[in-house]
Formats: sequence, structure tokens, C-alpha cells
Amino acid sequence: GSTLYGGRIGGEHKLSDKFTLLASASMEARMHDGSDTLFLVKRSDTQYDIKVSMNYLPAKAWTISPSVTYTSNNSNIIINKYDRTVIAISARRDFE
Repeated sequence: GSTLYGGRIGGEHKLSDKFTLLASASMEARMHDGSDTLFLVKRSDTQYDIKVSMNYLPAKAWTISPSVTYTSNNSNIIINKYDRTVIAISARRDFE
């Protein structure tokens, strides 16, 4: 088990009828209850995420969304510490 807390904030801004800019930031802290079996310490992590994306509406019912997400996880156990950047593009079709 673990105890966790955190928060997230975000927003969006409509640039035009076809483009919307979105951004969010979040933080999560996790304190694990038991000791790690290999390192013999209680694991503690703090994770930060920042995401920027855009929604593009090329045609009715279609949304194209490119995004960039940066994650930084700080941990008192070195093998659980990392930084990651994800670049993605998604396409969505809404059906009525």
C-alpha cells in the first residue's frame, strides 16, 4: 500500500474555429508503506507532468491532436528515478 496526494491544473484557449491550445501541469507524491525488498528502505516518489497539446478540427466530427508530455519522477531509490518525453498525434472521429 501507499499514501499519495497531488494536484492538477490545466486550461485551454480557443485560437480559432479549427484550433484550440491546451496545457496542463500536475504533481503527485507517493509514500509507500513497506520497505523495498532489495534496497531495504521505504520508497518515496514525487512525479511532475507538463503537457501541451492542440486540437485541430479539419472536418466535421474529426479531431487531430498533436501533443508533447514531459514527465519527471524523483525517487529515493535510484532505479525508480526517470525523465520521459512523449510526442504523440491522435485522430478521433465522433459518431452521432
